[in-house]
Amino acid sequence: MKNTHKIIIVLSVIGFVLLRYRMHVTHSYFYLFLVWNLFLALVPLVFTEYLQTKQFDKYILLLLSVPWLLLLPNAPYILTDFIHLSKVSKMSFWYDFLLIGTFTLAGMLAYFLSLNQMIAFFRIYYTEKILNIAVLIIAFLNGFGIYLGRFSRWNSWDILHRPKVLFNEILQYLAHPIMHQNVWLFTFLFGVLLSFGRIIFSSLKVTK
Repeated sequence: MKNTHKIIIVLSVIGFVLLRYRMHVTHSYFYLFLVWNLFLALVPLVFTEYLQTKQFDKYILLLLSVPWLLLLPNAPYILTDFIHLSKVSKMSFWYDFLLIGTFTLAGMLAYFLSLNQMIAFFRIYYTEKILNIAVLIIAFLNGFGIYLGRFSRWNSWDILHRPKVLFNEILQYLAHPIMHQNVWLFTFLFGVLLSFGRIIFSSLKVTK
């Protein structure tokens, strides 16, 4: 098992313990959504872990990367859970910050690890320059996906459940960018954040 996998497991366990204690003290199940969000954050990683056990040609990999890309924003989405710190709580602000931060760190590690694994699959087919451009595009697509999830309340499976409504909303954002500056500002900032985060993650020995 790689170091990153161990860290994700340890952080997940710590997060569950912190959450269980909070539930015991407050008799509130409010932050239970963190478990679901972490589960969704781990799905793309499980997907790429599975791909590592198989052999696929370039075109099959490209096809498989589509559902992976649709699921991937669920991992960095967990960053936005800090928005709930604004709510009044019986617990210390710093306790809730540590609780959310633990789940968030586990989810972000899963995101970067899954991204690196997918990029590694394509390294035999494409140059490093093309892959770096792809990583940059993926970062901004994830920024946009996070916005759709947090503020427009869309889920990954809505592309199958309500595709027409979803695409109409996206077209509105694209057709009227000035009217939706907050969408593109959020997308840009998160794209930059995820791009720099991936650079830092890839430079750490823990990923080896």
